[in-house]
Amino acid sequence: MSFVSGKTYRFINNYYDTHALNVYGTNAASTGRNVCLFKDDDTDVMQDWVVKTSGNGYRLHSAVNQTFVLDCSDGSLSNSYKNNAHLCATSQTSTTDSQVKFEKVTDNVYKIYLPGKNLYLTATNTNTPVSSSIGNNTALTGGTGGNSNIYWAPKSTSTKQQWIVSPNVDGGSTTDPEPGDAQYLALPLNNCTITAMYQEDSNPAYQHEWDAGGHFGLDMIGSPNPFYASGRGTVVGVGGSATTGVGYWVAIRYDNVYAWNMNNNKLDIIPSIIMRYFHLASKSTLRINQKVDLDTAIGSYGKTGQWHDTMGRHLHVEVDTDIDNPLYTPTLKGAAGGLYAGNRGDGDTTFDPCTVFFIKDSAPENQNLTYSQSKCDKHPSANEYYINITKMNKFMKQVQS
Repeated sequence: MSFVSGKTYRFINNYYDTHALNVYGTNAASTGRNVCLFKDDDTDVMQDWVVKTSGNGYRLHSAVNQTFVLDCSDGSLSNSYKNNAHLCATSQTSTTDSQVKFEKVTDNVYKIYLPGKNLYLTATNTNTPVSSSIGNNTALTGGTGGNSNIYWAPKSTSTKQQWIVSPNVDGGSTTDPEPGDAQYLALPLNNCTITAMYQEDSNPAYQHEWDAGGHFGLDMIGSPNPFYASGRGTVVGVGGSATTGVGYWVAIRYDNVYAWNMNNNKLDIIPSIIMRYFHLASKSTLRINQKVDLDTAIGSYGKTGQWHDTMGRHLHVEVDTDIDNPLYTPTLKGAAGGLYAGNRGDGDTTFDPCTVFFIKDSAPENQNLTYSQSKCDKHPSANEYYINITKMNKFMKQVQS
């Protein structure tokens, strides 16, 4: 499954599989309120958690009051509540204490990892009832937090650190695609710096204003170079030259890809896209109909093309839904290097590459993403931005889960 920012989830402990992660109390949330296990009840709002992106990870917000998040207590070693799981106001907690990542165990079972402290959300070793008035095994007790039974502990193989994830119906995407339904596409570069965004750049050096077309892709620099395919795909075109058109280029078709709708915070699936890579340093050795994956090198980026004498080395990536005409690009006003001029205006079928790229921050890629601060200022001639900071901040949170 995929975690969708803004969607509500419930977390059932894999060891005590009749008990869910629960805010202690009755329909209330506050800083310091304890988090415990309680008998699984899918109608109990105290067991609902709204997962929201935070930096390169997530925070678990209590559905009772989303201004409070799951947190790790900073009590001293002499205090019983050291590393206890409780709530804290988002304004009062740090990413060290509350920003988590989900480590997949099976399709719907995850560990909840706190990288800032290298600890995992864990159930304790006892299932003694809190009191006879509550009923046998309705609630569990014990652990470092007095009457708490959930705390943060070093990694172990125990199923007490595993959580069965059950999506609820509220918020986020209305659909939550299962693994295999689609693929995440990774950034072409592991250490990636964005220098110009989709329809944000009118750099005269690239002739975009003269061409009256706009900027139909995403420009980036970084390493590794050579750069790699973004996922499982098929080569549909290879060509170009050093001094004409967009230089040396490759076009790849990717099927069944995830796309993130930044406006609606919704994860969609697009059946097929064409991705065109421009300004390669030399002609790619890939062949038409060749299958590619994350381990397939496409080529090295350079500064080839019509504007090779005025632009710096960078990789330009376009994304297009017109799979029937993969070699047409609106970047060109005429045929060049094996590519053809695409339609503009209402006929343009390109869209923002930011929506289909997700950061693969796990090994072996360990990707990271940033942007060129100098490109956030208005160009003195074009009077337009190259980088949209608001969009860029959202883009940097798109991490593969």
